[in-house]
Amino acid sequence: MKKGVWKLAALASALCLAGGLIPLAACGGGKVEISTFEQLVSEENSGKRMVLTADIDCGGKEIESITPESFDGQGHTIKNAVIASSSYAEKGGALFGRDTEEISNLTVEGFEVTGTYTGAIIKYGGECTITNVHVKDSSLEVKDGLYAGGIWAGYTEAKQGILGTSGSQFESATITDCSVENVNIKVASSKDYSIWDSGYHDIYAGGVAGTSIRTGASGCYAKGCTIEAVSNHVIVIPNVGGVFGTIQSFSKCYAEDNTITADASYWSDKQLSSASDTTPKAYVGGVVGLHSYGTATESYGKGNTIYAYSAGTVFAGGLAGSSGHKEQSSAQDEYIVDCYAAETSISAGHFAKDAVSCEDERYLGGLVGYMRYGVVRSCFAYKVAISDSNHADGTTKKYDTDTFRYGGFVGSASHGTFARCAGWGVSSIPAFDVFGEKVSSATNCYAYSDAESPLNASSCTLLDAEDWTGEGLKERLSLSAEVWSFREGEIPTLAF
Repeated sequence: MKKGVWKLAALASALCLAGGLIPLAACGGGKVEISTFEQLVSEENSGKRMVLTADIDCGGKEIESITPESFDGQGHTIKNAVIASSSYAEKGGALFGRDTEEISNLTVEGFEVTGTYTGAIIKYGGECTITNVHVKDSSLEVKDGLYAGGIWAGYTEAKQGILGTSGSQFESATITDCSVENVNIKVASSKDYSIWDSGYHDIYAGGVAGTSIRTGASGCYAKGCTIEAVSNHVIVIPNVGGVFGTIQSFSKCYAEDNTITADASYWSDKQLSSASDTTPKAYVGGVVGLHSYGTATESYGKGNTIYAYSAGTVFAGGLAGSSGHKEQSSAQDEYIVDCYAAETSISAGHFAKDAVSCEDERYLGGLVGYMRYGVVRSCFAYKVAISDSNHADGTTKKYDTDTFRYGGFVGSASHGTFARCAGWGVSSIPAFDVFGEKVSSATNCYAYSDAESPLNASSCTLLDAEDWTGEGLKERLSLSAEVWSFREGEIPTLAF
């Protein structure tokens, strides 16, 4: 495009944004104000910049996804809608379709959403920006699918969330200042492996987003939610978190009082023989199930109940099930800074059918279950209870082994480095350690345990219970007063 044409286009865009200083016909999709149910679902408004001027009650009606260019809720609420779809390509599975570029200042309540990809706000899309959007008192269910999230379902050929799925080679979204409260999310994969011919076959489920790998999120939280992911085939790995199933980077995000379950339990001999190189796995965390390649800062999980069941390996932590980078070149990069997990319970068990035999390991940590390459600094885990358990449905463990990797702060770390961190572990497991297996570098770190016979393999400085409150951890962990708040008789909390 010639330089002069670019200038004219920029001028026209500015005049449109200024509020109709040139005719709407010259402004692309045009701006339209809506205030009724009929206007909300009207196809005549597709591709336009919609502005909501009043609350809308959908009255329990079933609707398809709407597809405006952008949507500004102006602080209003849309409630009581039913949205369903049977495939990712079909309209439905979320309030907005994939062509919506920006969604802001909106609350939705009382939504019932079902499909193979589901998000109360958007199931997948292009470079979508979602700001100040909130979901309350709603339910999302995925059957024979893979992705779900309270706001964004996302898309990598098969995932979901408030932010469902998205990765570096896929579509993505940027989410800021969004929340999910009292939302039930359930995902169950198909038993038919042949339908995952695209190669993307894992479950991603989170309170806010199933997956957003390429871009990050900030200022988001999930509270009082139930999030469950059940794998029905050995090849399908559930990645489940209170806020994100998986994500690259996040800041100032938290999860409180959620029940989070990753279940990869029951496999037949036939399934295992058809995928002989595959070990059933499950990733689950208070905030994120699988955290890879990016940073987690100023975030926490508190009061969450976490269940991790697998016929093979589980990774579970109060903040993240697994974190870090797989490349040695990133060994000195900081991945988790100024984060904590508190007053959380983690229960994990091994279950299998038909006397199958496969790798059976559990990586359970107060903050992180398993840490790869990378640095964790100025973080703590406080009273995170870790236990070996039976399945929630009453099924007892198939067998026990000595392959536990558990710790009040971290379960295991192949090459992770820990600096100025602390763990208060609570466990019914004998010989419980605060810094678990293979933690070779823990400098200026501290430990306390309620276990009868706690280990201290990393030779951390032992703290008394009173050292955890007030400013007891401030200097020890280098907690900045700009980031943290300190109150007498309470553990440090983040100041945001």
